[in-house]
Amino acid sequence: DKQLPVQQKKMAVLNKQLSLKQAGRLAASQATVAVARPMIGYSGNCNAYRGLVAQYAWNADVAMAVMQAESGCNPTASSPTHDHGLMQINEVHLAKVNYHVEALNDPETNVRVAFEVYSGAGWRAWSTYTNGAYQRFL
Repeated sequence: DKQLPVQQKKMAVLNKQLSLKQAGRLAASQATVAVARPMIGYSGNCNAYRGLVAQYAWNADVAMAVMQAESGCNPTASSPTHDHGLMQINEVHLAKVNYHVEALNDPETNVRVAFEVYSGAGWRAWSTYTNGAYQRFL
């Protein structure tokens, strides 16, 4: 009788360990898939996006520097403060993409929305501009 609760506890611990191990394997396999998928501009290759950024009436060099400071030019970057994509567009702007947050991972859409934000608020909409972090990428 007393052995049953002990065995149940042991089984619960083993199941939890197994679940954690399976979760780790799943995460590792997903990370491998993500790494295998080429991403234009990832790992600091912002110049891949220069033509896209230059289509808009803003200082392209500043936009590129803000992009580098915000996301490292990772088009699928997201932050704990709900910012997404190259220019780290905050979810408060989701109406600009019909409330489809995943649309902000598309470089063309992200830069377009960034320009809309810039048109309304200027560069002060980005903390990396207001705190000067973007300047190291000029």
